[in-house]
Amino acid sequence: MIPTNPAELLAKVQAQKAEVSALKEYWAAILPEEHLPADRQFFTWLDMYAFETIAEALQVVSAQLNRREVAVENEEMETPLWGKAEVVKYASGVMAKKKRQAEEGTGRRRAR
Repeated sequence: MIPTNPAELLAKVQAQKAEVSALKEYWAAILPEEHLPADRQFFTWLDMYAFETIAEALQVVSAQLNRREVAVENEEMETPLWGKAEVVKYASGVMAKKKRQAEEGTGRRRAR
C-alpha cells in the first residue's frame, strides 16, 4: 500500500529500515558478506515482496551457493562461483517465483 501522507511514509521507511537491518544480519550469517547488496536493493525487494519471502529466498540462495562450492571443490563443476551480481539476480528470481506460487495458491492478483 502506498502511503497517503508524510507520517505514513516516515513510518513505512522506519519499518523498512528495521527489516533491512534484520535481513542484512541474516545475510551475513548465511551468505558471503562480499556479495552483500546495498541497502537500496533490500528496500527494492521490500517494496516488491513480503519480508518472509525475502528471508526464504536468502535460504534458497545460501543452499545453492553451498552446493556450487562443494561441486567446484570436488571438481564436478568447472564454472566459477557466482559474483555479487549473480547472487542478487538469483535471489530476485527466487523471490519472484515464490511470489507467483503464492498468488497461484491463493488466487490473489498481487501479493506483496
